[in-house]
Amino acid sequence: MKRLGQRWAIAIVLALSAASPAAAQWTSLGAMPAPRQEADRLTFRNRQGTVVVTVVDQDIFRVRFAARQELGRDHSYSVVPGVRPDPGAVFRIARNQSTITTAALKMTIRHNPFRIAIADSQGNSLDEDDLHNGIAFSGSTVRVWKRLRDDEHVYGLGSKTGDFDKRGRQLGGYSYTMWNSDTYAYDLSTDPIYVSVPFFIVLRGGRSHGIFLDNTFRSNFDIGHQSEGLLSFGADGGELNYYFVNGPDPKSVITRYTSLTGRMPLPPRWALGYHQSRYSYYPDSKVRFI
Repeated sequence: MKRLGQRWAIAIVLALSAASPAAAQWTSLGAMPAPRQEADRLTFRNRQGTVVVTVVDQDIFRVRFAARQELGRDHSYSVVPGVRPDPGAVFRIARNQSTITTAALKMTIRHNPFRIAIADSQGNSLDEDDLHNGIAFSGSTVRVWKRLRDDEHVYGLGSKTGDFDKRGRQLGGYSYTMWNSDTYAYDLSTDPIYVSVPFFIVLRGGRSHGIFLDNTFRSNFDIGHQSEGLLSFGADGGELNYYFVNGPDPKSVITRYTSLTGRMPLPPRWALGYHQSRYSYYPDSKVRFI
């Protein structure tokens, strides 16, 4: 029993260490030199790795990070290709920070340490990297920590148990893994289950925005679970590749998000009607009765 207790203690310590950027194995991005601008993007590079920030359109920003000197092939299984209008973005590069301004958004990128903040055109803060942690990596694992205010509510992430609002009943929050699993007889504590959608919406005071993580590796989203004031997400491999999607209302967020990922066409009328699950019916007389 004593040995079993020691094993549990070690497991708990390792779990907490893995989730905390302050642990020795996590390396947060430090100082970045001034970026290079190329058309619709800024490229930052130091010994730790490379960050590319792209203006997708006036309401969508993209952030890519890899702990190496060059990013990998720009390929996605989720984002549909398409020609987008010129967002008319204005880039300003100074010694200590860079800014990207569109008609709807303003991104401020602090160079030392490297941290990203996004506000709307009126200057209201929407999304900010946590000042202490920001983007970090550990081996092949990548992650970003963001500020999470007490009055922010988080929705989405696909087929997940727990409250509709992922902050939980008392701001305790949840931690969810994205890894589709055929989980028989799951309960409220089971995760992951069937459907993974690495996209969530943040709602605060009637205003909303969304974040989509485009990464096919096993990923995790911590919604104020380890620390009430922090929202973090990342993946076991690949790039930290995410999109910030502006609102201001949830309908606008969804419209812009689906402009990235594509929209399912309406099914034909003949496909609509009664649908019945084949699960758990026995014997055949029960099926016939239903």
